[in-house]
Amino acid sequence: MCAYEGSLGTFFYDPEQFQIAQWQVGNGVSRPVLRYIGSAVKKIVVPHGVVDLDYTFQGTGIVEPPRLPPTVRTARYAFANCIRLVLGALLPEGIEDVTGMYQGCTMLVSGSCMPNSVLHGSYFYDGCVSLSVPYTVSRKLQDATALYRNCKNLLFVPTLPEDISRDEMLDGCVAFHSRQAQLMY
Repeated sequence: MCAYEGSLGTFFYDPEQFQIAQWQVGNGVSRPVLRYIGSAVKKIVVPHGVVDLDYTFQGTGIVEPPRLPPTVRTARYAFANCIRLVLGALLPEGIEDVTGMYQGCTMLVSGSCMPNSVLHGSYFYDGCVSLSVPYTVSRKLQDATALYRNCKNLLFVPTLPEDISRDEMLDGCVAFHSRQAQLMY
């Protein structure tokens, strides 16, 4: 086991399953991220004490999301482009930023309930073409930009806070727009 103490939290991790990597965030700037490098596709154990799961599982072949510890506060793009992922993770109360969490998860059928601690969730399901029924959205959500963009099979949208940005939120949601048109006639 390896110990880590820093911006990602304070935790022990298995170096056969995870590594601390540098992630390019633009303009030559990088930041540390906890990356999953294991071969397991389910029953993955995320280290307790981690607060930042940004990009951790992005693009991996996982089929089942791991349980996220209650210490997690941010999980931006955590599961983005996990094209074999079918079910969303159980999000802990206290998580605040889930921007792009499932972006490009084309097989995702069932999403996540967004706890009311979530403030940032733009691009959350962007490109999840198999998603038809989303779950609840945080009452404190501040930005829904492209939240469901290109979710071609989306049938309805849960209640959203009144005063949030909804730019591109339903762009490319073919089934939703078709259903809305049918309801009008």
